[in-house]
Amino acid sequence: MKILIAYGTTYGSTRSIAERIKDRIAAANIGEITIAPFDNKLSANDFDILILGSCIHMQSWISPSKKFIKRSATGLHTNPKPTWAFSVGLPPDSGVEPEAKVMEKWLRQYIPLRGHTLFQGAWKKEDMGGCFRLFFSCFGGKFEDKRKWNLMDEWADGIVQELRNDHPEILEN
Repeated sequence: MKILIAYGTTYGSTRSIAERIKDRIAAANIGEITIAPFDNKLSANDFDILILGSCIHMQSWISPSKKFIKRSATGLHTNPKPTWAFSVGLPPDSGVEPEAKVMEKWLRQYIPLRGHTLFQGAWKKEDMGGCFRLFFSCFGGKFEDKRKWNLMDEWADGIVQELRNDHPEILEN
């Protein structure tokens, strides 16, 4: 099976999460994995399984990620593939579930999904320009790493289990 893990990132937090998911799925030895940022060269048609992720800016996936989703929509409705998605943002702990629902609703407008989750990301002071840094701080923003690696591992393990249920020929390691 050919697995695509594609991501849209601005400062690297989403890429690190995609890499963590790739490592977890690769350890299960269930297929050939390609990990890549979203661009015009990627095609959902070239893969059997899709895991798609993007950082969130202003309650929306970033442009390259949205373009891939919209470009792939017709093909994925005509020829559905096992597809999961993850979003990366920095809502307060109490805001994760509502923001996840907003993102999932948007994604399901375009593509059939087996599942979606929202992971919290990381904000590093050195990634922000002076004006944004000031604006962010004035409104109570904190530069912090809120990635919960165990949740990413559990999510990736769930994907592996679903694929093994669908394809009994994939033996457990």
